[in-house]
This record gives sequence, structure tokens and C-alpha cells, in this order.
Amino acid sequence: MAALALAQLLLSLSRLAPLTCVGAHDSASYYGMARHFARGDGLIDDVLWCFLRPNSAVVRPGGDYWPPGWPLLLGTGMMILGTSQGSALLVVALVSCWVPALTYALARFCGASRPASALAGLLFLGQGWMANALVVPDVAASYLLAALVSFCAWHLLSKTPAQSCLAGFIAMQAMAVRGEGFIVLAALWLGRPNRWTLLGGVLGTLPLTLFNLYSFGAPAPPVRAKLPCLTSYPQLYSYLSEPSWDLWLHSQPWKSIAWTMSTHWKMVWLDLPWPLILLALAGASRVWRQPLGRALLAWIALCWLVPELLVPLAAAVDRPEKHTSAMMCVLAASFLDSWLLAGRFKTAAAVLAAYLATSWYWPSPPWQSRQWNWSEWQSPPRYLLESQQIRAQLQLDQRPLVMSGEPAQLGACLDVPCVGTPMDGEAGIYAAIRDYRPRYLVIYPESPLAYFEQATQLQGLPVEGRIDLPGCSWVRLNWGKVL
Repeated sequence: MAALALAQLLLSLSRLAPLTCVGAHDSASYYGMARHFARGDGLIDDVLWCFLRPNSAVVRPGGDYWPPGWPLLLGTGMMILGTSQGSALLVVALVSCWVPALTYALARFCGASRPASALAGLLFLGQGWMANALVVPDVAASYLLAALVSFCAWHLLSKTPAQSCLAGFIAMQAMAVRGEGFIVLAALWLGRPNRWTLLGGVLGTLPLTLFNLYSFGAPAPPVRAKLPCLTSYPQLYSYLSEPSWDLWLHSQPWKSIAWTMSTHWKMVWLDLPWPLILLALAGASRVWRQPLGRALLAWIALCWLVPELLVPLAAAVDRPEKHTSAMMCVLAASFLDSWLLAGRFKTAAAVLAAYLATSWYWPSPPWQSRQWNWSEWQSPPRYLLESQQIRAQLQLDQRPLVMSGEPAQLGACLDVPCVGTPMDGEAGIYAAIRDYRPRYLVIYPESPLAYFEQATQLQGLPVEGRIDLPGCSWVRLNWGKVL
């Protein structure tokens, strides 16, 4: 186990070496919240990128859209290693190194021999696309780790009612990492129904529920509660359209779910790790009779189905393969173990060599895949590098409110509160500017604000001045004027 953890750590360090920032979108959002927590500001979020709740404050408690567990864990590590973006990447590397080690342990609990269990960890290390996913502050590493810990704890703590209750409590902590984390407990129950495990799961919801009540005044954040009733994906970023169950019921949601699932499958089927999937399918027949084996199979199925059914318009198409990769490695190792026990070492070695030769490049061949160009988009875009050079001129140390098309990455790099640009046309953008009154508008090519400026010439806004850079423009607004 230690050797696998060390190998993953070295692999992660090699992958993050060329990175100069934490990335964009989700990774930048998690980093921003963790940085505040590490500084002692508390768990707050000062980047507003979706408008599901009308009149949401820009600076607000963290955890309204994504659960607070990962920012808390990441921020705790950053308290020790520092609050820079490089420190955050190092924390992720230290967290992710435990994934192949626990994959080994889970394979042992499924009855695999030591060599086959080591193969499970090696199979995980041999996936090039996962090596990339485990070095940025996205939630993939922590959620996969939470699931692995839950499965191992459930196997070890199942001899008495009290132990089963504790295992259920541990399993439900995955909900503090991702909203659909309850499927960890569902998979365990499908593996072996036990009322004490369910009781522990109910008790396990208390920490997150109490956090939500304290932070938002409700058992679930109002923003997250509206995700299932989205009627279109752009509605997530629309300022003038508020989701509701009434609109959802009149939108024929079954058609939306069917269309979304078929679209997602068309998008990802070529990018799925088919070498691993084929080995996992072959190994499923060896473990399905065991409670832990059935739980693993249930986990894989639920990871693919539940997000698509509950929040089809907000489900990320690449999440399920990340969340189930370690479990598929356990199933694949069980299949290879049958050959090892039968003395077919050459056959097992040939299959393993073929897998390692293909899995590092599939679905990410270095000459054409998005997965191997990741270091380019993980670097700050040109307009942010230019903006950092005039930080003093913009007086960003006073933390003025900024509106941008990519608020999370701008907030991560410049450390200022940001509000996103709505995507429901000129009326929505103008309404958001009027309501939030940002000090600056950051306009760069092909951003929503660029089209807004082209269409309106910023008429009706209290423009005080602008700084034009090669890659962007900073438009300064003076709200002391009357619109």
C-alpha cells in the first residue's frame, strides 16, 4: 500500500509540475473557498456564477451550490502548506495518493490475492486520464476517496449493530463532498440490506444538515434545492429566469431526461476507458455473490444513473467514469486473479501489458485529445496575466467587485470578489449590472460582456473610464452617478 501511495504521489507531482494555476470553473471555485478558510475568514464564497436564487449576495456562506466538505479539507491542508495556488495543488497530490492504496485494500477485502490486489492499484496508476484529474482542486479525488473509505469501513465494521450504524454514518459523509453522495449508502444497502446501516446513514446527515441550517436557515441550501427543476441548461446562468417545480412539470421533464441522457452518451462513449471497462465486466461475475462485490456493482450503476435522473441538465458527463475508476480496477483485478491462481502467468502478464499500453492513451491520445492538452488551459489566460501586471493601477487590493465571463478563475488569480455574466441576453446582463453594481467590467474577446458592449455600447451605464490591454479591457463604473 505504501508503495502504491508513493507512486501516485510521484505521478501527481510530475503532472502538476508545469501548472501555474489551479485552473478554471469548479477547481477555481473550490480553491477560492478553501483559501478563505485557510486565512481564517471562515468558509465563505465570494464568487457568484449562477443565479438560481434571486438577489443572492456575492459574499455569502460557502456551500450553497457545492457541499462544503472538500473546501474544508483543502483549506485545512492549505493552513499548513500555504494559501498559494501551488500549495493547493500540492494538497490535492497528497490527498490523491491514498486512492490507489485504498484500491489495493478494497481488492483484498473482495478476496483477491496480494499480487492481484497490487495489480488493482497498478491498474489505477496506469490510467492517464485519471492522472490528470487528480492533480487539480476539483472534487474528483476527495469524492473517490470518500467512497473508498466508506466501502472499506463498511466491510470492516459489520459485525455488530453498533458497527453497522457507524459504517452507515461514515458512508453518508460523502454527501458533504458531493450532493449525490447518498448513493454511497444506497450501494452499501443494495450489497447487504441492514436497518442499522440505514439508521447510521440517517444520523450521518446531521452534520451537514446542521451546517446548512446555521449557514442558510434551511436543511438544504435553496440554490441546490432548485437544481432538479431546471428546464434548460442555460437557465443555470440566467438572471431573469428562476427555476420552479411548476415550470418543470409543464416542460415535459421525461423528454428532457431522455434527451440529456442520449446526448451525454453520444458525447462520452468514445471517451470512456473501454480497456478498463472490459476487464471490469469480466471480473464482475467473480464478485457479485459477495456483499461487497454487489455493493461495488451497485455503486458503478448508481453513479451513472442517479445524476442523470435527478439533475440531468446539471450533470457533468465525465464525472461517473472518474468516480467509479478505482472500483472498476478492483473488478478487473479479480478477473486477472483467476488467471494468477490458475498459474496462467504469461496470459495475465500479456493482458496487463496490453491494458497499460492502451489505457495511458485511451481515451486521451497525446496528439489529439483534450485530456493531454490540459496544461495549456490550466495556465492563466492572457487577459489575467496582463491584469496582474496593472493590479496596483486597478486598486485590486481594496477588493472591488468585478463582473467577468469567467468569475471563478478571475477570483482565484486576482483575489477579488466576482460576479458572473448572465447568459440570457442584454436584458439579463443589464439587470445584473444594475443590481450588483460592480466596480469593473472585464471585457475580453468572445465573452458575453464583449457581445453586450458591441450591442449596447454600454449606454445607460455610469462609465467612468477604461483601461485597454491587448487581451482585455477593464471598464470602470462609478455608481455615485445616477443611471
